[in-house]
Amino acid sequence: MKQLAFIFRDRRDQLYGHWLALLKDQVGDEYLESLGAALDTPVSSVMTSDVLSVGRDTEMPEIVELMLEYKVGAIPVVDGDNELVGIVSYMDVLREVAEREGG
Repeated sequence: MKQLAFIFRDRRDQLYGHWLALLKDQVGDEYLESLGAALDTPVSSVMTSDVLSVGRDTEMPEIVELMLEYKVGAIPVVDGDNELVGIVSYMDVLREVAEREGG
């Protein structure tokens, strides 16, 4: 399975919600029909509006704890004005661990 993170912003370009979707590598017609119906659903009805986010200076152990606690694979990174400046994913964490381990 692949995990994709979608970030949504309001008209003032402020981060206000995110939606995680799991997609299969190969899907059948029935799944595609369901996906098509889902794509007609307004994102406001399925998104998380109380968005978990971290600041630029958040330490990696805290990010890992948040990912595990909230069962998310990515967390938006915001600045002091709550403006989106990036995303840290579980792959970013694994990459950091591998680099520190000499991998």
